[in-house]
Amino acid sequence: MLRPIPALMFVFIGCTGVVGSPGPGGIDPGQVDAAGPAGDPLNTEPDPLSAANGFKSGAAQLAALCARGNGDAVSKAFCASATPPTITSIADLQLLLGLDFKTGQTGNAKNGNPGFVLTGHSSSLVTRFTSAINPRAIIFTPPSSTGRVNNPAPLASFVVMGFVRGEQFVELISNDPTANGGAGDLNFFLFRFNQPCNGTTAGCTFDQLLTPKVESGFSDYSLYQDVDVKNTIFDCLQCHQTGGPGTTKILRQQELQNPWGHFFRNNRSNGQALLADYAAAHPVTEPYANIPGAAITNSDPAQLEGLVENQGFQKQPNEFITNKILDLGPTATWMGLYNNSMMSADIPVPYHENRVTDPTKLAAATAAYTAAMSGTPLTMDIRDVFLDAAAQDMTFRPDAALVAANDGAGIMKQICQQCHNPSLDQTQTRAKFDVTKLATMSREEKDKAILRLTLEPTAFRRMPPPRFRGLSDQEIAIVTAELQK
Repeated sequence: MLRPIPALMFVFIGCTGVVGSPGPGGIDPGQVDAAGPAGDPLNTEPDPLSAANGFKSGAAQLAALCARGNGDAVSKAFCASATPPTITSIADLQLLLGLDFKTGQTGNAKNGNPGFVLTGHSSSLVTRFTSAINPRAIIFTPPSSTGRVNNPAPLASFVVMGFVRGEQFVELISNDPTANGGAGDLNFFLFRFNQPCNGTTAGCTFDQLLTPKVESGFSDYSLYQDVDVKNTIFDCLQCHQTGGPGTTKILRQQELQNPWGHFFRNNRSNGQALLADYAAAHPVTEPYANIPGAAITNSDPAQLEGLVENQGFQKQPNEFITNKILDLGPTATWMGLYNNSMMSADIPVPYHENRVTDPTKLAAATAAYTAAMSGTPLTMDIRDVFLDAAAQDMTFRPDAALVAANDGAGIMKQICQQCHNPSLDQTQTRAKFDVTKLATMSREEKDKAILRLTLEPTAFRRMPPPRFRGLSDQEIAIVTAELQK
């Protein structure tokens, strides 16, 4: 049985920390740790946004969000009525936000359709769950123009949503032109839903979460803004506001330019290869993220580039230049990006090869999914298709050189520092575990970190969170030795 951690856009990496900061959605951090490191009942809690952590849900959470008076399209759509909108499917959500696909239309950003892309690799919140067989869909308001932009023409209002099967949430971004005294700002949201299987003892199965069944039949939902989840592993500002509080939030698309890296596209060889892997498992009649099946081949990353650049974000940190990197191995260009991320100067770089999948694993997943589409329930996790030998290059695991050198501080810098650094809002409890200050860190904080390295993988406090990265027993021992100094 699949028991996902219920859990924003373009690129988002999270690490870990104690949930519950003063302010929206959280409880006082002193209360979170009141039971002590070893005896704290939250050490076994699987849900970062549970009531046990002080988080609201459903209508109560929406009321708190609406009380902020945000001026972005997402907030306005959800807060237009005193009664929360009824949303039981991805299609309902798209209709509410103006991202619905018109009946009989299969174009991309044509005939009233939104723009959309699918990608077979991601360095985001769903990095370890995204591949060509289980792609990440990004659906958005059509931009003023596509591809490279010389004279930006920003949209006054836009919405972007991201979704990958296996996760019971949708990522949302919208711009608020009324924020910052009229200068505008970006708001990030987490739309989280439950299915009837969430209320059962067995939980939700692979068949219920990794097939079209996950896209409808929602039993309830909650909507969280970035400020609600800022002290959790779902902190989208970790990648979209890397300079810390008060700095500009940005849209990110690391593979920004032609031929757009790991994005599906029917007239680029890299995109065609990923489309072929997808089509081997998915029938042409099957919608994905409510994108009509016949439209999947119209995935167009030039539309997404157009949106990002028209909104003023042509300059991307740590940009992956596809035509200098893809399928060329660990070139000097790629290694430069990788080394930046290894030193925690930038977010992790996408894998240098187009396919991230192991052929044998992919074949087994394809066969299982094909059978599921013919009526046999899916009983395997089709997301588990990655090349084991590429785990370090995809930053799922620490760099081999750090392990060989028994460099615990280096491992923490690569694996943890992005989420535990001095640029954080210092009121957050995870700011106490600042990897740049190991020499002066308290014994209590180090002991908590050691404990959390060995918590159950289902516990939200597990360090690092398995949804992003993992450490072997040897690597945990190396890090623990460093923390015991």
